[in-house]
Amino acid sequence: MLMDKERVFGQVFFPDTPDQIQKGIWLNITSDSIYLEVPLNSFGDQYWEVILGEFNGMDKVTFVNSRTGGGSSGAGGSWRKIHVSYLIKGVHFKSKKELEFTSLTLISPALTNWVIEKEGIERIKEGSFTAPDDKEIFSVSLENFEVSTILRYNRSFSQDELSIFKEVLLFIKSDSAVDIDEYSNLMRKIKRWILFVTNKDPEFSKYYLVSDRSSDLELINTLDNLKENRFTQNISFSYRKLRDSIETVFKNWIENEKLETIIDLLQEKQYNTDMSFQSYFLNMCVAIESFHSIFGDESSNQKIADRKNDRQKIADYIGDADLKSRFLNESQNWDKSRYRERLRTFKPTFETIMGTSFSFKPKELINKIVNTRNALAHTGTYREYLSHIELLLIGKVLEFTIKHEILNLLDFKSENESDVLEEAATHVKVLANLNKYS
Repeated sequence: MLMDKERVFGQVFFPDTPDQIQKGIWLNITSDSIYLEVPLNSFGDQYWEVILGEFNGMDKVTFVNSRTGGGSSGAGGSWRKIHVSYLIKGVHFKSKKELEFTSLTLISPALTNWVIEKEGIERIKEGSFTAPDDKEIFSVSLENFEVSTILRYNRSFSQDELSIFKEVLLFIKSDSAVDIDEYSNLMRKIKRWILFVTNKDPEFSKYYLVSDRSSDLELINTLDNLKENRFTQNISFSYRKLRDSIETVFKNWIENEKLETIIDLLQEKQYNTDMSFQSYFLNMCVAIESFHSIFGDESSNQKIADRKNDRQKIADYIGDADLKSRFLNESQNWDKSRYRERLRTFKPTFETIMGTSFSFKPKELINKIVNTRNALAHTGTYREYLSHIELLLIGKVLEFTIKHEILNLLDFKSENESDVLEEAATHVKVLANLNKYS
């Protein structure tokens, strides 16, 4: 990962005016930001797709998607910040159009810790060791990319020391040069998948790009490091349990675009660990409704057929054409499941995940969810139906239910289908005990 802060000195210029060099620039790289310190009056309030630079120890640098920010004035001089989305080391790209690449290599600390194979470093004799060859974890073909994941044991030598360390690398390749924004979109989906299966910070420690003109270009971006030490109890999937279906699960995750908004809702509290229990509970309410609306089967809901029949009968009684049109418009959602009806389809799963953590049954749970969601949405209150800690606990029941459904949707194969639900029930129980809930 990046050091806490790197600060180097250099100069910058723009592609269309290469002779107008601005010297005396500081480049600052921290764990969550990249910015330039420039003289106060040297740059106006602007946005630049590309800025070029040369810095001590880095040689050529291309800064991408940069904008001016605030500044400071003091005895040391006046300066302002230019915030940078990401930079590419070792090359000058003169325009955003040149930012097309044929491959991207990512190093994942989360997957490195998660992937555990039988083979490892072995001691042969005194002072002699052997490490396994590269091993492919999975490889999938997507619309524009080939993605493969490799377990590798790297070696580093010095006069006094030999180090062997494990890494999991993801290789993303394309038959032709692809715009970096497409790589960025795929990386975002991959990080969400890593977070889903490992429940660990999914940020990559290194990014390397290859283009038609250059290879092994290091990309440094503003990292979105998660505070995983503040994650609440959550389902994670051991590599051993997921190994047999990992390729299918990964491919389905990437290609199922309808899942994206649901995943965003599910993982928002991991990206924002300070999120309130009220907001988290509402997110889960919306997520489970969206999941059922998109992927659920409403054909078995007899109440829909009854409402559609009633709707037609009422419409037949209305003689006024305008009034009839208004009624049909206002009642067009009668052919869809109500929120309570959607929740009832998950009742068996609720019951298993609830375990012995609650004094009430799944039917009452559904009542509490519906009433609390409506109260929070309309009046911002909840205490009439749930205690503060119940917002979290019941939110977890909803979250784990959705995750179980997502696994089924992704075609996850398990030796014991009840494992996930039993683990979910355990996590809810642990949370309840930690918060002295009974």
